[in-house]
Parts: sequence; structure tokens; C-alpha cells
Amino acid sequence: MNFEFSVEQRGRSAGWPVVFLHGFMGSASDWGSVIARLEDEFCCYAVDLPGHGGATPAGSEVPLEFTALARRLMETIHRLDDRPVHIVGYSLGGRLALAAACSNAARVRSLVLESASPGIADATERRERERSDDAWAEKIERHGIEDFLQEWYAQPVFRSLAARPDLLESLLRERSTTDPVWAAKCLRELGVGRQPEVWSQLGGLAVPTLLVTGEEDTRFTALAGRMESLMPQAAVAVVPAAGHNVHLEQPDTFAGLIRDFFDRGESQLRSAP
Repeated sequence: MNFEFSVEQRGRSAGWPVVFLHGFMGSASDWGSVIARLEDEFCCYAVDLPGHGGATPAGSEVPLEFTALARRLMETIHRLDDRPVHIVGYSLGGRLALAAACSNAARVRSLVLESASPGIADATERRERERSDDAWAEKIERHGIEDFLQEWYAQPVFRSLAARPDLLESLLRERSTTDPVWAAKCLRELGVGRQPEVWSQLGGLAVPTLLVTGEEDTRFTALAGRMESLMPQAAVAVVPAAGHNVHLEQPDTFAGLIRDFFDRGESQLRSAP
């Protein structure tokens, strides 16, 4: 892969590094409100994934492969900061964070996975999701990004945004600047249907993990419960009055949760013999 991630650094350079990974059609700026609540204590790196924000290459002919992308991400972070990192990932970013931890756990101090999935284990269900991802990509190509966004955010998983019209309008406005070629490419090549599933690896992942979901997102709350039952160091935090986008819908609560999670982990490490 001959591309580079775009990374914005904020906060205390001497603080423990925290890497923030956004979701599909998002950008590093999505984490602004959360980072503002953490940068007094931590060294924060907000990453733009390929085809998003400031990381859109000139050409789209280079294939994106999920596992290789996760590996390249960790190489990039290691060049910026050679300490083990906390990783906070939402949706697509959470899926990449989990893949990175499964392949390189020694480089990961802890994980915060928000509304994220380990992939799809059932082959038939995975093929169905591949077809769905391809159909969404075709909608972008046929109808343009703005019509696609209206339909995308009408999905049940985003139902909570209907009660937050200002946030929904902001998301639609910001996402409308997404490069449609790259949006379609990411759906086809980085969607859950083509993500190598890591369910079988969760039991061996000895990394402290916080699984964050919104109370109104029942699908991902149930998924987090399944993940917690398999992971040796995982806990679930269900945030009231929030749906799929917890960090945008409830930034104060989200930032408080992860600050407490990090601080508890550092305290335990310092007190270990």
C-alpha cells in the first residue's frame, strides 16, 4: 500500500499516547470534543483513514486490504510514538483497532471499541453482507453522495439521530464532502463483509478492553455482550440517551468513561509488583 495516514497530534507529549480512529465517512476532526476533554493528561493522535479527511490519495487504484491496513496503521503509529498505545476506535475504526490488537498486542496498552464488530463468522451471512456493501457502493456511484447519505442515515442503527436534528444535519453536511469514489471503494474493500473475522482470537487477546455502546443501539449492545463473554479483560459500558454514535451524541460521558478506564489501568500497572 503506497499511501500515508494523516495524523493530528494534540495534548501533552509526555502523557500516555492515545490513538483515535474514526468511522466510515468520518475524519480525525470527529474526535475534537472528546480530545478537548483529555488532552490535558494524554498525548492524543487523531488519524484520518485512507479516503477520509486529509488522507485521500490522488488515485484509487491501490487495493485496500483490511489486515494489511491494520498492520500499516500500527507501523505508522510506531514511527510517531514508540510507546504502547491506547487505541479508541469507532465502528470502522474500532474494527481496525481490534484487528491491530489481535496481530500486535504488545504494542497496544488498552482498547476502547465503540460500536465495533469482530467481523462475521458465518460464511453465508458474510456473503450477504458483501452483497449489501456492494449495493451501497453502487448507490453512491449511481445517485451521488448526498442522496446516498440521506438513505444511509435512515438505517435503523442510526435511529437515535432523529431525536438530534442538529447533530444529524451537521453529519450530513460534513459527510457530503466525502470523495464518492473513495466512499464506494471503502464500502467494497473495508466493509464488514470483507473484514477477516477475529471471533476465534478474542479469548487469547490479553489487552484491557472497554466496549462502549449506546443504550438505544440494541444490536451493538448485544454484540458487545457476546464479545465481553469471550474476552479475558473486557468490560461493557452502555451509555444512556445515546445510539450508535456515542462519542458524538454524549461526548462528556464518553470522554469521562475512557479517562476513568485509562486512569484505572495506569493505577493497576503502577501498583503491580
